[in-house]
Amino acid sequence: MMPRTVSIEASTMCNIHCTCCTATPMPHPDLMSWDTFLAAAELMGPGCIVMLNARGEPLMHPKLEAMVAVARERGAHPHFHTNGTLLTPQRVGSLRRAGLESITVSIFGATKETHERLQRGAVSEIVWEGVRLCVEAGLHTAVAFVVMRSNLEELEAYIRKASAIGVAQVTLIRMAGNFPDEDPFIPSRREQTLARLQSAEQLGATLGIQVWRLGRFDLEGVCSAVA
Repeated sequence: MMPRTVSIEASTMCNIHCTCCTATPMPHPDLMSWDTFLAAAELMGPGCIVMLNARGEPLMHPKLEAMVAVARERGAHPHFHTNGTLLTPQRVGSLRRAGLESITVSIFGATKETHERLQRGAVSEIVWEGVRLCVEAGLHTAVAFVVMRSNLEELEAYIRKASAIGVAQVTLIRMAGNFPDEDPFIPSRREQTLARLQSAEQLGATLGIQVWRLGRFDLEGVCSAVA
């Protein structure tokens, strides 16, 4: 029996620094070799979901399109999360031609100031343009928002911004790791935060964009979800 999901780390390298990132720095960040990928591809079958990243930035791999093509040839559905900084018209086009059907872009703020502060090295205008290109190319496009104290006030504006360019889904992710200054789920703020998320979901329903919570937001303590 073939697995329903195959997770592959195409790249352990990343070109920006997210302030809430919990990825352990690799002593020698690298790209997955083609032989290793082909060995993993033997696990892919019809209907299988293939995640092409976990912690690194998959668009740094020069053979990402070839990985997508192999997965599609085997009847699988490749997907990955990206910080969006490398989503040029040429790259979006080549990924679409390779058979990519869906993508998630991690953006942690509606405003340029918040986005670039929480994801150091990103240029907000370039990333949002990349999102628009993905939508325009016909990809099922989602954006991922890690819920933090310093960006929660921008959530409604974020949903409106995503909706305006045709994004299909806003994925709300509970922050992982030990960042007490950014945790919006401390006891004194938890109910207020949950009410804000419910309001955001209602706004999404009104605008016709799915707003989905990834992970257990009803538990105390910090969940280990990643963007």
